[in-house]
Amino acid sequence: MRNVQFTVLGAISSGKSALVERFTRPSTVPEVSPTIGINVISSMFRTDTTVYRTKFYDMAGGAHYDCLYTSYIFNSDCAIVVFDTTSLYSFDRAKAWIDRVRGSNGNDAYVALIGNKIDLESMRTVYATEVRAYMRESQMRNIVYSECSALTGEGTANTFRLLVNFTNKPVREVYSSGDLSRTKQTNACRVM
Repeated sequence: MRNVQFTVLGAISSGKSALVERFTRPSTVPEVSPTIGINVISSMFRTDTTVYRTKFYDMAGGAHYDCLYTSYIFNSDCAIVVFDTTSLYSFDRAKAWIDRVRGSNGNDAYVALIGNKIDLESMRTVYATEVRAYMRESQMRNIVYSECSALTGEGTANTFRLLVNFTNKPVREVYSSGDLSRTKQTNACRVM
C-alpha cells in the first residue's frame, strides 16, 4: 500500500473542496460549503498494481488561515494549487501559493497546478497557453498542469490519475508549449 498526502491550496471560491469531493467520491455531484480552517479527506483506490491511501488536506482560501499552512505544505507529497479559470485574481493567487510552496519546500517541491471550472468556457479569462507561459518563464521543476470541472466531472479522473502518477515516478520536461517532440526524461516537469 502506498500513502500519498496532498495539500490543496488556492483562492476562496476556486473550487478546491468540490474538486477534492470529485476525486474522493467521483460518482457524486459535489455539494460543499466554504471550508473553515482545514478539512481532511481520506480515500483508498486501487490501480492494476498498487493500492493507494490518499489524504487531502483541503485548506481554506481565506488569508486569516495563512498561519496554518506551512506544516501541511511541508509534510505533503504534492501541493495541489487550484485556480478558477474565470478569474484572473484566482490565477494570481495561485502563483502566490506556488511561491509559498517553493519558499517552504524549495524548488524541488512537487506542485500540481489545476485550472478548475472549465465548464464556464464563455466566462473564461485564464487560458492554458497563459499558464504554460507562466510555467516556462518561472523555469519551475516538478510541476504539472491540468484543467477540469469539479461541477461536471469533466477531466477530473484524468487529473486525479495525473496527481498520483506525478508523485510516483519521473515525468517529462517540456521545452516549448505543446511541442512534445522535444522532450527528455527527467524527474522534472510535465506541462499538459
